[in-house]
Amino acid sequence: MPRTPRNSPAIAGTRRVPVRSRAGFTWLELATTVMLLVALLAVAAEMAEFVKTNKREQLTRERIAQLQALLPRASRDELPRFDGRAADAHATALASTLGLNTGAIRDAWGMPIVLADPENRDLGLPPTGDPYLISAGPDRNYATRGDNLYGYDEVSN
Repeated sequence: MPRTPRNSPAIAGTRRVPVRSRAGFTWLELATTVMLLVALLAVAAEMAEFVKTNKREQLTRERIAQLQALLPRASRDELPRFDGRAADAHATALASTLGLNTGAIRDAWGMPIVLADPENRDLGLPPTGDPYLISAGPDRNYATRGDNLYGYDEVSN
């Protein structure tokens, strides 16, 4: 069989089907790649937020432990107790009582760390009758105990 040139039809009356060029990506390939990249970025952002929250919790726990070590220096009667209101004023008074010239003592979220009365069961459930330090945690709300950080190991109610 004789060879025909590439441009001429092999058989009279038929048309030549153009061959698709492989010099690029299809829209489907590009869309799939973009969707995969978006999914990876979403996972990375969630992980970064998780790491950031854990680091803030760790810093706040360390700050509470340092303050907890200072509590025995002050007389139990002279320690101001937090009643759920005026957290900034309370944290400033607590810092002054402990001999700290820092103004309000704050956690890693910028909220005041306060000293709660053990009789106030709305804020926590301390294992002893001693006053305890409390941070409002990531949600910045002392009333939601699920994410609060305490100066004692939590006990279940």
